[in-house]
Amino acid sequence: MVGGDPPERARVAPVAAAILWIAAPAFLAALGEGRIGAVLVHVLLPWFALALIEGSRSWSASAAASLLFLAITAASPVLAPVLLLAVIVWALARPRGFARIIGVPIPAIVFFAPLVLSALNRGTPLAVLADPGLVQPYTPTSGWGLLVGHPDADLADWDGILTAFGLPTGWGALLTAVLLAPVAALALLALFFPGARRSIPALAVAAGGLATAWLAAQVQVTTIGATATGPWPGAPLSLYWLGLVGAAIVGLEAIRRAAVGVGSAAVVAAILAVTPLLGALVLGTVPVHPGDGRVLPALADVAGIRDPGLGTLVLTPEADGSLAAELQRGEGTTLDDQSALHAGRTEVGDEDRALAELAGNLASRGGFDPVADLQHFQIGFVLVTAADPQQPDAVAVRERAVASLDAAPQFAAASESGYGSLWVFDDLERDDTEPPSRGAYGYGVLAAQAVVVLIALLLAIPTRRRRRVVQTQSSLDEPAATTFDEDTDG
Repeated sequence: MVGGDPPERARVAPVAAAILWIAAPAFLAALGEGRIGAVLVHVLLPWFALALIEGSRSWSASAAASLLFLAITAASPVLAPVLLLAVIVWALARPRGFARIIGVPIPAIVFFAPLVLSALNRGTPLAVLADPGLVQPYTPTSGWGLLVGHPDADLADWDGILTAFGLPTGWGALLTAVLLAPVAALALLALFFPGARRSIPALAVAAGGLATAWLAAQVQVTTIGATATGPWPGAPLSLYWLGLVGAAIVGLEAIRRAAVGVGSAAVVAAILAVTPLLGALVLGTVPVHPGDGRVLPALADVAGIRDPGLGTLVLTPEADGSLAAELQRGEGTTLDDQSALHAGRTEVGDEDRALAELAGNLASRGGFDPVADLQHFQIGFVLVTAADPQQPDAVAVRERAVASLDAAPQFAAASESGYGSLWVFDDLERDDTEPPSRGAYGYGVLAAQAVVVLIALLLAIPTRRRRRVVQTQSSLDEPAATTFDEDTDG
């Protein structure tokens, strides 16, 4: 650095930005709830922003931005519209780099095209917005909750702590807002400080993320059991937080001499705002907890390792007195077995109806002979999971299902464990028919996607030595003083 502010004042902005980014409520909530897609989005968003900004001058940066755009939208498809809009606006704002920037969404378009076509053929176009991976329902929060960065109403917050001191419910949201007020104030004041040309785009990004989070909470694109749910607003709130923190840092840089004191106060207050979330992570009271690596009981797991096509019918008692039926193959469904096509399904197919009918008959006493259906679905085990003792209807339906399976002559009780009660169907005749292949269309799609990603990867490799840039701190609006030419690799 040539001239300018003391070292501690120069470092406060990047340090404050890093701490605020880690302390984002949506990020901590995603970690606690095991929402891997939202975690990836939060990690990748800053890199995407930097690559997109540099992409107007560099082909390698624009190619890197295209790969990051693909990864972010794959992890949270609901972000695709707002990020696409951001790319278009940035391309129009940088006419000289228009060709570099406008191509950023191409890999994502190629990858999403089959998913969009499938959703349109099913008559459910909004299904493309469903979060990939394991479907997890959530309780939507209010607009005020979204404004303070809370993606759902089930998060640990100050209400639980304050009610222990006799304060009424609702004060926790107010306290969170007060603690985050310094960050918001810096972001808004940045509009009136030197450097407003940087804060305006940042606040526009924040507005886009907040609007996307609100819209995500309004749509229901998939179901789990009897519960309909939609995209989790946490990933859009990360985009909202990115813009808010970006604008706040512009404001922090503008106040110069007061930056250390104001920045420290804002960071400490923001950390206090998320203290309940941090405490839940440290104390282990979040939904995510260590497991043993198994999805099914040991007996079914071992049998599934030996025979990946073997099915286990999992019956889960629901709070409303119903049973959710799910067919697991082999060792059980893991994250790498999840499909975005399946996550966005809202209609029940013939096979789903047949499986539900089988589950209902197995859970009810009668003269039903399940052998043909068990053979059709290649089911060798039936598992009835444990019920929440606080849900009497779930306990009752579980007891009926257990009594029915105990009385069925086709099944033999196998084990009782933390997974639930397991029965085995010993007379299963395994069908070793090979599953259908992808076909020419499937392999053609994979080939096209691989080619596009390979081209982007090759373009992302810099072809020229990067030039060193030295910038003075005398004025935020002065152009950087360079010692060499700017990087224009390609």
